[in-house]
Amino acid sequence: MPTRGSSRRSGNAMAGNVQENEKASRGEFLSFTQHCSPMNYPCVRPSSFMPGQLVALSDREGKEIGRGKVFQVEGRWLGRSLEDTGLCIVDITELKIEKWKEVQHPSEAGGMTFEKAAARNGGVMRVAWDAIRISLLPP
Repeated sequence: MPTRGSSRRSGNAMAGNVQENEKASRGEFLSFTQHCSPMNYPCVRPSSFMPGQLVALSDREGKEIGRGKVFQVEGRWLGRSLEDTGLCIVDITELKIEKWKEVQHPSEAGGMTFEKAAARNGGVMRVAWDAIRISLLPP
């Protein structure tokens, strides 16, 4: 098992994988590397945020899809390590897209859509979101 901050793959193996894997989106890879160079990887960690902070959530194109409050940044959520996966758990208070749209990290337990996520959490629209797609809002 890799230690904290390490990877199972070497940098060369990872670069080769990106070149060989036609399914990988070159645009997403370039976008990630522009913001997260080896010198500062990862650039945004879940621990960059604190529970209770007001945040905006963006989709893969950078469009704001909603706003909410950080709920959890450490530990596990539905069996996944938030630190290892780069996820934050956010309670959405203002959704700017349709509730029936699929959440960023769908699961049967957490909900496949925003609407189902709210139904599974007593009316609170609680979702896992990539930390790199979260930005702080002024208090």
